[in-house]
Amino acid sequence: LRILLAKFGYQYAADVEFSDEAPKRHNIPLSMLFSKDICRDTVFLWCAFFFCFIASYSMFSWGPVMMTSQGFDLEKMGLGLTSFSFGGITGGVISGWAIARFGSRNTLMFYGSGGLIAAGLLAWLFPKDPTAISLLLSCLAVLGFFTAGMLNMVYTVAASMYEPFIRGTGVGASAAVGRLGAVASSFIG
Repeated sequence: LRILLAKFGYQYAADVEFSDEAPKRHNIPLSMLFSKDICRDTVFLWCAFFFCFIASYSMFSWGPVMMTSQGFDLEKMGLGLTSFSFGGITGGVISGWAIARFGSRNTLMFYGSGGLIAAGLLAWLFPKDPTAISLLLSCLAVLGFFTAGMLNMVYTVAASMYEPFIRGTGVGASAAVGRLGAVASSFIG
């Protein structure tokens, strides 16, 4: 084990003993996520999860209905969702790089603001010429970039935000709040 760990750059004193005993399970109450030092971050993270899931699930649940109600055929509707997804792949990959380069707070603010602007532009431009497929596909790709990028980011931020002893509870609770957003998207849509 020492040889393997040394290959990864870890060094331990000769008197350190390794054990194969499973760690004891600790039940971490949700109230610990609202302790003085992380309460604000938990609330903001939960909001990010909630609204990010609303945006993602609304697009996949209601996007096809909205496009067909505007007269788009099945092929163009499929292109719209594909454009949203490809934008999402790009946004997800770039979000990892952006967090490493600019930090999570700045990147989250950029993606959150960009998503709001992209959604606003789509809502403003689309009714003006609902047959402009190139404009629609471009807007959907940009919206996908910010939405999926943000979704990728909130999991990364959740995993790095909480201390190891509370990380499972923090990430799990955040994802659960996000799933509530997914359920709410059915009603909001």
